[in-house]
Amino acid sequence: MNTGTELIKVSADGRNYGDSFAVGCAPTGRRDVNGMTAVVYSMRKQMMRWNRSTLLCMAMVVGAGSLQATEAASQSGDQRNYAFSDGVISREVLENYLSRAITIEECLHSDGYYNNPAVYHDADDDVRMILNVGAKFVGRAVKQWNSPQLFNKPGWLVAAEKKMEAVHREDPTVIFQAGIFECISEKVNVVPIPDWVFEEFGMKPEKRNFSYDAMLNPDGWFWARSENWPKNFSIPDITRLETQMFFFFMAKQYIDIGVEAIHWGQASKIGRADKRNDYKGWQTVLGKVRAYALKHARRGTVLCDAHMESNTFGLKTADGHFLFDFSSFPLRVKEDLANEGGGLLEVGHISSIYGKTPGGITPSGWSCKRIPYLVEFDIFGGARNPGVADLDSHWVWGYDEMSWFASLDEAQRNQWLRYAFNWLKEHDSVGYLEMPGNRIYQLKKNEIFRRFQANLKEHCSTGTDLEVVIKELWSNL
Repeated sequence: MNTGTELIKVSADGRNYGDSFAVGCAPTGRRDVNGMTAVVYSMRKQMMRWNRSTLLCMAMVVGAGSLQATEAASQSGDQRNYAFSDGVISREVLENYLSRAITIEECLHSDGYYNNPAVYHDADDDVRMILNVGAKFVGRAVKQWNSPQLFNKPGWLVAAEKKMEAVHREDPTVIFQAGIFECISEKVNVVPIPDWVFEEFGMKPEKRNFSYDAMLNPDGWFWARSENWPKNFSIPDITRLETQMFFFFMAKQYIDIGVEAIHWGQASKIGRADKRNDYKGWQTVLGKVRAYALKHARRGTVLCDAHMESNTFGLKTADGHFLFDFSSFPLRVKEDLANEGGGLLEVGHISSIYGKTPGGITPSGWSCKRIPYLVEFDIFGGARNPGVADLDSHWVWGYDEMSWFASLDEAQRNQWLRYAFNWLKEHDSVGYLEMPGNRIYQLKKNEIFRRFQANLKEHCSTGTDLEVVIKELWSNL
């Protein structure tokens, strides 16, 4: 691979004013550049945070044939910038990705490796749909939800990597996101701990499995309390070393197959005990994961996000640095009582995120008055009380958000997706709608979950043609 160097400048707002991106650098001095005092940086292997207003960096310019040579065009004709590298992504590029985000849950899984019994029809059509709509950020593509035994099956991630490669052969700029969530159970007790996990945490390797009990908060927080969660199913405590080891164990393997983004579930709950210690537990895990990605990820980078509690919408350390690259949250649909079964978006409705994300310094080093975010059609229980409205609840006509959306007829779904997309553009410039490409839903209480698939009906037996609307909305970006 041919490489060279180039001086670039990244401003405080994160916009790229050169042709490449800042990479992991260490400051070596100051220099006057066109009348401006700038910080001069030299290359080093790891950089976790910057907080200078103007950076002057030596960046690697990757030669022809590399990933960065493919940064511009895609199958959809999208000519925007999607280049990033070495642990840093500019605000412009991040928001370009978020503006073309779609959830295609478990699209990198295959038969025998799904978390949910909901049948995944015509899964091979997802490659076509991703390329046809011009998706750039594929959410929840690979995950385990109370299925840690999947990591004992090498074929799971081998197959996932092959599916990812099928997309990357056509469009190498597409990011696939993995999910690491706020759920553990005694099933983790069957997963052996590799030597490299112990070594990463400076420990002598030993032959043992992960321990569910060792991941629990010692004061009893979030121990199998939810009515929807079974016995011995809890939220792990990030201050516990065992939790940190387990999270790194999963993240490393996702990065190894080509994943470039990880959703970390309900980070505030996982870090409840960590808050009083400036989130040292989260800093440890994310620091190790980002350092590993710097050396081993496709573009030296892993983007991290999480669901935040409504009193924060963005976890930060005491010195104002965000733990995550962007925030994410449910849509928080408000029932439209004038239109039975209908829904609205509204600033200030219960715990909605609109207009509320805080400012600070991102892991890439740029400052923002408000951190960008995604909103998604969340799943949290399927059907609880179908047809019954409750404006004080996050349930929508008795459904979770995805099940409510799936309950609409095709014309209503198409109309509502257009409405939500345009409403968000009008009401919050840093918010982006994550399209519902594939998610599970339930229309009746206690009935089996099914999959909502946006795919074209002509290619997918359970498709809904929502793909047409998604492509239409994105074509105007």
